[in-house]
Amino acid sequence: SSAPSCAFPSHQLALRRHCESVWADWVQDKRRRGDIALSSMSYLSGAPSVDAPHASKSVALEIPGLRLFLDVVSSDLLRRLEDSVERWLTAGRNGRLPGRTYSAPPAIFAGRNQSREMIQFGVFTHSNRIELAADVLPLPPVLCELRDALVARDVFGELEPPTTCVVNVYSKGCWLPPHVDNPAFSRPFATVSIGSAQRILFAPPGCMRERDRQSVDALDETVAGDGPPNGGKKIGVPAPWTGTGDFVGERLAVELPVGSCLRLAGEAADSFEHALPFMTERRVSFTFRRLSPEYDERLREVQREKQRLRQDKIARKRAQKIEKRERSKRRRIAAGSSASPGTAQDAAPEKSGASATASATLNKTFKKSIPLPEALAPATTNAARDLERRGVRMVYDAVAQQWDGTRVIHCRYGLRKWKAATMHLGRRTCCDRT
Repeated sequence: SSAPSCAFPSHQLALRRHCESVWADWVQDKRRRGDIALSSMSYLSGAPSVDAPHASKSVALEIPGLRLFLDVVSSDLLRRLEDSVERWLTAGRNGRLPGRTYSAPPAIFAGRNQSREMIQFGVFTHSNRIELAADVLPLPPVLCELRDALVARDVFGELEPPTTCVVNVYSKGCWLPPHVDNPAFSRPFATVSIGSAQRILFAPPGCMRERDRQSVDALDETVAGDGPPNGGKKIGVPAPWTGTGDFVGERLAVELPVGSCLRLAGEAADSFEHALPFMTERRVSFTFRRLSPEYDERLREVQREKQRLRQDKIARKRAQKIEKRERSKRRRIAAGSSASPGTAQDAAPEKSGASATASATLNKTFKKSIPLPEALAPATTNAARDLERRGVRMVYDAVAQQWDGTRVIHCRYGLRKWKAATMHLGRRTCCDRT
């Protein structure tokens, strides 16, 4: 069906009819070749653009600022996008995506299918509100490639490419209520559709409602009988949006083929609400947007503050480790000093400290095996010589007290103690001992 004549000035009616004829021929040819499958072309009230390199694959719709681009995704890129979405979903459901990159539908929405799984890159949004402090990943390479393809098709300007992307995964039966995207995002913004062809509805704010199906069903039942029609209710009374049933009040319904891109700017983005009726099949969309300069600067400030806090946290941890080592060192020195006898005060400070540390180490080493003789105390006069005698020779003597009865040999005199151990300790051979 043709659009109202008021959509075009009178002096452009002839051009409009010609363009519609060209567009109808192109669509018929594409349908015959199986490239696209559109259930209805009644929403096409404009004509292909004649001032763009890809004019034959884009169409301006009835609402100013609304344009549909076809075949923006190649078959190879489409396959890689589908694989990437599955990997992101698996990682997000298992908690392997950092921050709030992945978000599942809230329970209050999931109960009535009013939402979808979201994977957000660049910035986090929740219920159309921007949360700059939330951590999300930047755009991955495959989405950067898709963004560049949109720039090449003149969906976005080369000087202002989108910096954020929301991957929306709609299951069968999911829907979204009428809304206008947050004005903190610059215009235009665009959404790419894959998975299945679905519809999107447009209407002025507050005009889109669902037909009251309960009233219709009740009226049909009372007509079959003789009672009043549903207590006096009328057919088609507008009811709050629930996402199912027949809708009234929409001004435009656009079907989004697989691989297409719908760009919203001007009145289409700011003066009209858009909504998604329940999905007949699984659909995935990639919504590319760019933060306004004001919000972009605020995001940069938040990121700088988060970086500063991160560096402060690292510095605090480093200082805590150093302080912990210093406390441990002071405790070791204090333990060695408390174990020293009073005669150790005559020794030099440096040597006394070294001897105390060595004594504390020895006590710690042999505490669980054998008690050290009391003679193993820090040196008083000649620290180096006494330390060697007390820390090496006398330790061997103390250890030999255990070895003395456990190491024996067979000789002509019977069982004798270990000869090598006694010789090492400077004693006479075992055979000479009684």
